[in-house]
Amino acid sequence: MLWQRWPTAGPVGCFKSAADYDAAVDDLVRTGVISDPGMIYYDVRPSSHLRTLELRICDACPRVETVVLVAGLFRALVTEALELRASGAAVCDGRHEWLRGASWRAARSGLEGALVDPRTHREAPAAEVVRGLLARLRPALEAHGDWQTVRDLAEGALANGSAAERMRRKAREEDLLACTDLLIAETRGARRHRRPAAFARRKVQRSVQGGAGSGVQGGAGSGMPEVLGG
Repeated sequence: MLWQRWPTAGPVGCFKSAADYDAAVDDLVRTGVISDPGMIYYDVRPSSHLRTLELRICDACPRVETVVLVAGLFRALVTEALELRASGAAVCDGRHEWLRGASWRAARSGLEGALVDPRTHREAPAAEVVRGLLARLRPALEAHGDWQTVRDLAEGALANGSAAERMRRKAREEDLLACTDLLIAETRGARRHRRPAAFARRKVQRSVQGGAGSGVQGGAGSGMPEVLGG
């Protein structure tokens, strides 16, 4: 949400052509607000040095599965837009206020709350919005051979929750340090996370030292059964 405060961040309006976009960027550089085109942080932008589009809105995912899911959906969205343009259909209505609101809602609620449905511009449960997007993009996904992979990854994301929710859950179950351990484990590809043995031993030692006369037998108040069994 804080990212949206940058003057060149968030969703942007429509441009008639590549030249129109370049002129807008040049104007921003001349104002002194940015020093070069690399400081354009729109949610989606043309690359300044490659013939491609860059998706900027969600480029920090701890799980590689999420990265693959986002990449598959983005390619399908670009394919859909190209097909619409080739058919002569309107691809942009020039109004993006609702999209900024939808981005805010997604950042606030994740997959655990309501999202804004891009078809109706109304709130709906996250699972409904995600599955609706999959159904809409199925032809493009199938054209690239991505349908089965993207569908399975999307269902997995809905079942496991967002990264933010997994961290909150880990903090409730253990502590804030466990959130860091979780992110490291997920980035390394671990499916299920267990606390490092050294940290568990330190926690046991603190529990034992803090329990009056409990010793190391796992007696009442020692905390040992709970830690070692976790």
